[in-house]
Amino acid sequence: MRMITNLVLGLLFQQTTMASMDTVFQKSKITDVTVFFSGAQIKRSADITLSKGKTVLVFKQLPYNINENSVQIKAINNCKILSVKHQTQEAGDAKKNIDELALQNKIDALGLKVKALRNKLDVFEIEEKLLQDNSLLSKKNAGTSIVQIKEAADYYRLRFNEIRQSKLDIVTESNKIVEENKTLYAQLNELNAKKNMSYSQVFVSIECQTAINAQFQMTYYLSTAAWQPVYDFRVDDVNQPLSIVYNANVFQSTGELWENVNLKLSTNNPALTSEKPKLETWYLGQNYSNYRMSANANSALFGGLRTTIRDQSTKEPIVFGSVIVYDVYNKQVGSAQTDLNGLVTIKPLQAGRYALKALYLGYNSKLITNIIINADKTTYVLVDLSPGTELALTEIVSYQEPLIDKDLRSNGTITREEYQNLAIKEINSAASTTAGVYQSDWGSTDLNIRGNRSSSNAVFVDGERVDDNYLEPIDINADFKILNPNLEYAIEIPYTILSDGKDNLVKMKEESVPVQYVYYAAPKLDPDVFIQANILDWYKLNLLSGKSSVYLQGTFTGASKIDAEQPSDTLPISIGRDKNILVQRERNRFVKDKKVFGNNVKETFAYNITLKNNNPYKVKMILEDQYPVSERNSIDVELLELASAKDNKKIGKLIWEFVLEPNEKKVISYKYAIKYPKYSNLSIE
Repeated sequence: MRMITNLVLGLLFQQTTMASMDTVFQKSKITDVTVFFSGAQIKRSADITLSKGKTVLVFKQLPYNINENSVQIKAINNCKILSVKHQTQEAGDAKKNIDELALQNKIDALGLKVKALRNKLDVFEIEEKLLQDNSLLSKKNAGTSIVQIKEAADYYRLRFNEIRQSKLDIVTESNKIVEENKTLYAQLNELNAKKNMSYSQVFVSIECQTAINAQFQMTYYLSTAAWQPVYDFRVDDVNQPLSIVYNANVFQSTGELWENVNLKLSTNNPALTSEKPKLETWYLGQNYSNYRMSANANSALFGGLRTTIRDQSTKEPIVFGSVIVYDVYNKQVGSAQTDLNGLVTIKPLQAGRYALKALYLGYNSKLITNIIINADKTTYVLVDLSPGTELALTEIVSYQEPLIDKDLRSNGTITREEYQNLAIKEINSAASTTAGVYQSDWGSTDLNIRGNRSSSNAVFVDGERVDDNYLEPIDINADFKILNPNLEYAIEIPYTILSDGKDNLVKMKEESVPVQYVYYAAPKLDPDVFIQANILDWYKLNLLSGKSSVYLQGTFTGASKIDAEQPSDTLPISIGRDKNILVQRERNRFVKDKKVFGNNVKETFAYNITLKNNNPYKVKMILEDQYPVSERNSIDVELLELASAKDNKKIGKLIWEFVLEPNEKKVISYKYAIKYPKYSNLSIE
């Protein structure tokens, strides 16, 4: 009780002290942003004018999810920072402020104008109908004279033209008012969205020895931003070095606009603590709870949320609708407004459970709970809002994903052929290739499908359910790599990045790298020759794991991924196909040798591979082919001719390495024999 009393007295004393100072509500601007693989450090600047003595600077409407421990204030000459206090500012009430009332008055005035125009339009339509009903000239005994007919026609023509033109003017003016009304409603919804969002504010107490004019700088950290490396590999000519363009996809959902900011991209991990690690007792067969974090943690650990807001009745998209995302602690972690298609993306979001609130002026708001965000996945939620006047009414629903949603790929089927082509034949790893399926580690038995526990998953192979009994793996050699933990790229030009979760491609730098171009051919599988650029000592280039696009002579040839943790000193980049080198593989029909020895048959096969280099330069070729390998003692395979090939007997692969001169034609032949029981039903090519 005494502790609580002391705490209350301390807070009262602090508030009383602040109340005795001059209070200045200070505006600031974001000038610099350093984006990490997870989160961003924001720098705000403001030109301040302070009198001698003590002053409290108040910075309002800052992002709600600021890490309060990260708030730092740069020292100011002749001034002393007394205290820095961060305070959350919850969503406001339904009462309209002055700006909202002003906009609403304009909307109401425009509504009166529209009603007045509609009244005029109704009058003109009545007059037009009246003229039409009385346009027939009545016949008299002497008939209607030509002069009378002409006068009546002139009158009707003139009046009809006047009415039609007036109606057109009214429609044109009404359309302008409608467009103006849309703009006002958008502004009103923006204000309403800000009012329904939670913010934070920072109080800075300063004591100055003299009156000053200075620049104030404040920095803080936000988690709802990230960047991912993306590369362009460009080859103009195979006799020239490889050009590597270092790009980055930068995205943020912090709730504030980064307008013309100085941008830096960093590989540092601000989430790392300064506390030394502590080893706990490791009991085999039990969950190993020691926690390790790589300094190269990247945004692949995060997912995203994509939402479309529609009118429940018309199914039309709602533009400039507000979306707020809350975590399990009901803390706001992201916010944005829908685009012209009613769509909004909020990322990055740590894997976990979230709630989404959708709001739009004139509609009942909706709160959707129990939304699961998986790592490296984007969860899509469709929200229909119902029109209503009670803005405080909020419909609360629990989100349930559809059992089958082909458009969103929430389920998946892997064919036998696709399974055979997978690099690893492990059922859980195969299942994890489907969208919405997350595997904690490749080869792990712990499989998470759309947020479900691994014990509730159902996997079928050829129609038979495979029980997913959980076996705790014993990972004795678990290890991780920390690559390039302290890189920082300063972007030369200012960037503007909206708080919409969308990717913004930022060019970091470009380098010209000498490479070895090698030409590969495996004509048994593909009749084309493939160009590969081998980058030697690639680790010196500070490349990070990420997506890449390849361009050959200005033409996009494909996309791939860079694995920056591979142990090899050479990084191979597949460039594309070279149509100027012709390759043909055919069986030598002149070698037909099939003999029967008692119960055995011996059959001989020979192949010719012809290569023709139509390029004006020589190329280094690597040619691959194969012969069958037997796993049965009753079947014997004998390689008769190698043609100077490297022979990998274990897998039956033949590799030839040679230089093909300009316009040179080369024929490579090899031969093998198979002896097998004559009762065997072998399929040999």
